[in-house]
Amino acid sequence: MTSLINISLITYFTLVSVIGTLGNGVILLAYGNRWNSSKSTSVIFILILACVDLWTCLIVVPAIAIMEYRDFDVPTAICRFYSFSKNLIIISSFIMSFIALDRFLNIAVPHYRLLNPRRVKIHIDIPRMNPLMPIFQQIVVQELFERILFIWAIRHPASGYVQGINDLVTPFFVVFLSEFIENDVEIENFDISSLPEANRKIIEADSYWATSHLLEGIQDNYTFAQPGIQYKVRTLEELVKRIDEPLYRHLKNQHIEFLQFAFRWMNNLLMRELPVRCTIRLWDTYLSEQNGFSQFHLYICASFLIRFSKDLLREKDFQGILLLLQNLPTHSWTSNDISILTAEAYQLKVMFANAPRHLTS
Repeated sequence: MTSLINISLITYFTLVSVIGTLGNGVILLAYGNRWNSSKSTSVIFILILACVDLWTCLIVVPAIAIMEYRDFDVPTAICRFYSFSKNLIIISSFIMSFIALDRFLNIAVPHYRLLNPRRVKIHIDIPRMNPLMPIFQQIVVQELFERILFIWAIRHPASGYVQGINDLVTPFFVVFLSEFIENDVEIENFDISSLPEANRKIIEADSYWATSHLLEGIQDNYTFAQPGIQYKVRTLEELVKRIDEPLYRHLKNQHIEFLQFAFRWMNNLLMRELPVRCTIRLWDTYLSEQNGFSQFHLYICASFLIRFSKDLLREKDFQGILLLLQNLPTHSWTSNDISILTAEAYQLKVMFANAPRHLTS
């Protein structure tokens, strides 16, 4: 019986030694060829692991088998070699533990931010931002936006981060980036990682400051229950009722609530309804107007809705109206269209801004 057990164990040790030696030899060959092109910590980790495992399978396992099942005297040199091998395995285990810890820190720590609830929402929203513009899909840009939004959120606990604030950084980022690139370069496809780090930090800092300045005037849009947006949507409804009653009645007859489409207009400041270049032109006017983002934007939204009055009146059902309102044909708009829009909005402001009782039912 003892002899049978010994044969089984020797067979097991032999298989481990042969298979382990061949497998680790293949791994060393494959990753050795990759060494010149990729000297990352993951490649180093695998190479060291393969070397230690090859040593174990090729030398240590056979040595253990011989030493455990010998029935002959072994020279002192071999005993010393056997002891050295065992100690080497222990030392290698410590080395591999430190390498494994390094790999954990490199993999896990960059994603530690996902454990923060504020950062989770930001991290989820940013990849959805302007999906048609390749520049906003770059990791460097997304990390830049994430830092801006996270710092703003922790410095403004009354509101924190609310979905949609990420869009408000975009126009400022594009404007500040254009300072560092040639006029004939398309920003949409520009590789921001090609800029010096110092320039990227300037863009990030300026974008943060500008976004913070904007949000100071409309922070009640993003506090609990978003009262600022609720009030502006109700005011927009009254304004449309005064200036285009047929459109207002048509929307009401089809059970369209202003909150269903105008909430996004207030939350994103029309960012998702207009091309980025048009948004920059519009925001230039907002910055020139007193309370442009908090008050003049309301008249812009009214003018914007009235602009499509005829198209909306042609739609005869709830679904058709709502689909049009959520996908208004503005993709080909230029700065001229924004000039007309702002002129019409200014007329509404002159008529109603100093007579707020006209907008109360």
